[in-house]
Amino acid sequence: MAGLRRLTLADVGDGLALSNASGWNQTEADWQRALTVDGTAAWGLERDGRIVSTTTAIRYGNELAWIGMVLTAESHRGQGLASQLMTAALEWLEGCDTVKLDATELGAPIYRRFGFVDEAPIVRYIGRPASVGVVDVRPTPGPDAFEADRSALLAALGSPACLADGSFAYGRPGRNAPFFGPCVADDASGEQLLQWFAAQQTGDFMLDRLGKAPAGFRPARQLMRMVRGAPKPTNPRQFAVAGFEFG
Repeated sequence: MAGLRRLTLADVGDGLALSNASGWNQTEADWQRALTVDGTAAWGLERDGRIVSTTTAIRYGNELAWIGMVLTAESHRGQGLASQLMTAALEWLEGCDTVKLDATELGAPIYRRFGFVDEAPIVRYIGRPASVGVVDVRPTPGPDAFEADRSALLAALGSPACLADGSFAYGRPGRNAPFFGPCVADDASGEQLLQWFAAQQTGDFMLDRLGKAPAGFRPARQLMRMVRGAPKPTNPRQFAVAGFEFG
């Protein structure tokens, strides 16, 4: 039998091996954030001394929570491991008004059995703006447009680039390509912040968003945003989200 337990920083290597095997973009630092930011928790199932299945959760107070990093080694799929981990995560999130996740086609049927329903498709885009100009960025962001308080997560992501209108964006390295987001902006300001990030990169980069592709970007994969509990639509000023694992 697999042993279910909470994950610690000592398990980052096993988690990273699972996400790498699935071709995901997370780095070691992403896994560390998923285990250490205030409001986070993670669970794994262990066999023969290694973690073969994982799930993470981040709780943004009692208003909203996000489930991510639902991974199972290919050799252990079809054994109900993800369902065991979802049960543990949802028990930990009891009392939270709304729980969301971004589901792969493989995972969506499992989540529907737990009461999740489709909200909207979310797409990972890859590319870069057709032109890159000088963007006047500032250090102080305006108000966030997330559906709950995610200040602990934003603090863990470092310092954002901000525009005079209060729009802001973060960027970070990725295993396959650099990652742009979260970004809170209207489309015009979001395009400026894409140019800011592109000026720091030599090649293509990724972003996750519910809207259409920004100019210069193409779809890389599509997931389904799903929700359990009270409806809480995504704010349209979320030009790019923080990633499938954080919302």
